[in-house]
Amino acid sequence: MARKKLNVNESVANVAAQMCEGNPGAIAALSSILTKRDDGLLVVLSLDDMNIRGCQIWVAYKDWAGGDVDKLAKGAFDRDQSMIDMVNERSGIEEVAVNSGASDKRYYESKKENQFFTPGPNKDFDPL
Repeated sequence: MARKKLNVNESVANVAAQMCEGNPGAIAALSSILTKRDDGLLVVLSLDDMNIRGCQIWVAYKDWAGGDVDKLAKGAFDRDQSMIDMVNERSGIEEVAVNSGASDKRYYESKKENQFFTPGPNKDFDPL
């Protein structure tokens, strides 16, 4: 099942819950990010744009960053390829981490599903 786009108009707790996908490790990681960093929500949104959610957050936090919130934040902001590779190798799920664009893709898919998407001047453009 495809991941749904985040609703940034929701509370931070609801956004974090959606990002965690019920994974206790992801809950612990996001809790640390959101309490220890002033830019914690930006880190969360960066992870979302990389399609890193649920158990993938735990792999990035625990295995790649060694539980270091600042290292995880830097990896997310820099779109660190070694972090992406480790997440994809160790998470064992169908969803893959990417260096960017996952949140944009979900946005355009939701617009098409709801028939609110109207192409701009270039009618041949399809972001998917």
